Amino acid sequence: MAEPASWGALVLGTAWWSCLVCIPLFAAVPFVALIGAARNGAPTSLTRTGAAAGLVAGAFGAAAYALHGPDDLVPFIAVWYSAAIGLCALVGALLGRRLLQW
Repeated sequence: MAEPASWGALVLGTAWWSCLVCIPLFAAVPFVALIGAARNGAPTSLTRTGAAAGLVAGAFGAAAYALHGPDDLVPFIAVWYSAAIGLCALVGALLGRRLLQW
């Protein structure tokens, strides 16, 4: 158990910024594939479908980043991976309305 004074270092890690940049970049290809598959299904809730595609793509991006990311502490993963996946879901929700129209 870490002392409360070192919790900030546990959460920030050494490369929090690369986590926030790399996970969405790694999620771009799965997002395009998921949007392409969703277009064939003719979704009725475009925003929700885009958010789901962004969430799943963000999870794939996080898995890819975890293979080479320098920080593997639980507080770091809980904060920054979740933030990056949430960002992917938000972008997916915003793009879903435009990309999934039929």
